[in-house]
This record gives sequence, structure tokens and C-alpha cells, in this order.
Amino acid sequence: MIANSLWLVPQIVFNAYHGRKAPFYPYYFACVLFPQIYAYYVLGCSHNIYMLQPSYWKCLLVTVIIAAQIVILWLQDKEGGGFLLPNFMRLTFHEYYIQININQ
Repeated sequence: MIANSLWLVPQIVFNAYHGRKAPFYPYYFACVLFPQIYAYYVLGCSHNIYMLQPSYWKCLLVTVIIAAQIVILWLQDKEGGGFLLPNFMRLTFHEYYIQININQ
């Protein structure tokens, strides 16, 4: 269940590697997070269909993991994709557009 909550990690890594700002859509995350309620049902409800004992610390761990991923994606939208990477790990891009002054 806890590994199931790491579904945003590939997007975070992709944004960091390519250095792009992915748009942050709150409604998209709300719709995609809706099935995560299943994890809260299985981990936190005492009368679930699997008859498992509730584990509230696992519910808290799932909440923290998902919240951290959403915060990182939001910061990637605001600051740029590679804001977590140090400068020596960032890719360098060549500027193909060269501005020439004709008056010279």
C-alpha cells in the first residue's frame, strides 16, 4: 500500500532530468488522488474487507508521502524542474538563437 502511493515519483524525476516546468493542475491531482482513499480504507478502517487491524501510522505515512510529492511537483511548477538538483548535476542547454546587430 505504501509503495502504491509513490505514483508521482516518475513525473518528478522526468521534470528534474529534463529541467522543464510541468503545469500544476489541482483538479487533476484531486481526481487522481481519489482512488488513494482505498489505501486509507484498508489501512485505517477497523472493519475493512480484508479483516486487517488498523494501522494509523501507515495512514499517516501514506499521507506524508503523497503530500510531499504534491509539494515537490508544485515547487517544480513554480521554480523549474531541476530546482532540487545542484548546479553541477543540471543539464546544460545550448542557445541556438544568436542575436546579430545589423547596424555594425
